[in-house]
Amino acid sequence: MEHLILPTIDCPFPSLMNPHVEAVHEHTLAWVQDCRLVQKEAAIQRFSSSRFAWLTARAYPLADETTLALANDWLVWLFMFDDQFDDGLLGRQPDLLWPLFADLLSLLKEDVKPLPVTPIQLALHDLWQRSLQCTTEAWQARLIDHLTSYFETYCWESQNRLEGNVPEVETYIEKRYHTGGLLIAFDLIEITEKRELPSEVVEHPIFQILTRTTNNVVCWSNDLFSLAKERARGDVNNLVLAIQKKEHLSLQAAMARVHALINEEMATFMHAEKELPSFAPEVDRALQRYLLDFRCWMSGNFVWSLETGRYGQVEQTAAGESVSYIEKILH
Repeated sequence: MEHLILPTIDCPFPSLMNPHVEAVHEHTLAWVQDCRLVQKEAAIQRFSSSRFAWLTARAYPLADETTLALANDWLVWLFMFDDQFDDGLLGRQPDLLWPLFADLLSLLKEDVKPLPVTPIQLALHDLWQRSLQCTTEAWQARLIDHLTSYFETYCWESQNRLEGNVPEVETYIEKRYHTGGLLIAFDLIEITEKRELPSEVVEHPIFQILTRTTNNVVCWSNDLFSLAKERARGDVNNLVLAIQKKEHLSLQAAMARVHALINEEMATFMHAEKELPSFAPEVDRALQRYLLDFRCWMSGNFVWSLETGRYGQVEQTAAGESVSYIEKILH
């Protein structure tokens, strides 16, 4: 396989660290085991080497221990879910996916909710019950919308893998806005900050630019860091591969192109920040904390991606076989 050099990303935002990181790591390790998301030794080792709490602690540096733990559990649930499709066998079986997703969504929005049975359902049920205690109905409706979009784009990714179809760049960028789960991660800012932004802020065009550019920076940089792992799995869902196909580039040149796009997005973010209007004083203070977390998501993801074992330790498997750390958590 071609040896590739990862571009060095110079992030203009400092990376901060929440002091509760160790306690939250221990909490979530116990939580994933209680929910049966992680049981066998290979899965425990994979969890520990991934250092998820260190990403969460960098993304929400000012959160208290309780809200940081809830945010970390949510992000870990997304990572565990993601692994079932990216590293497991279900990622190439699109016809089987939507019934699984519909069952998960029913835990959140049915008047008479079914009892959770599988580990992934039990964990989501626990997350939802804890989130209900500290969020409004508007937040809950938004989270469900974002989770639904997240599931829908998984079906699209799975179809691409089945067909071996590298997507078009424009389509990929629009779908990537949802597949990364960042909209859910941004919803968690309102839990960690204990304040929801008013609709006049969230729906403002400049705030929408800030949201999209932050999402793009995190997701596109992830495509750089995860490229080796995804190539080893034969995955086709990656911006580097989409640009390579469109522009007829070498992989190294396509990586450089993605790097340049990431830099452009960070520049757009910094310009948009200066254009954001003032709202009420109290809203402005909450907004500045929210934007701090946007910046920390970008910088923290860069740092974490270099220190996590999630991308640097690629397990090789034969065709049709799952990696050793995948648990049976969907059934």
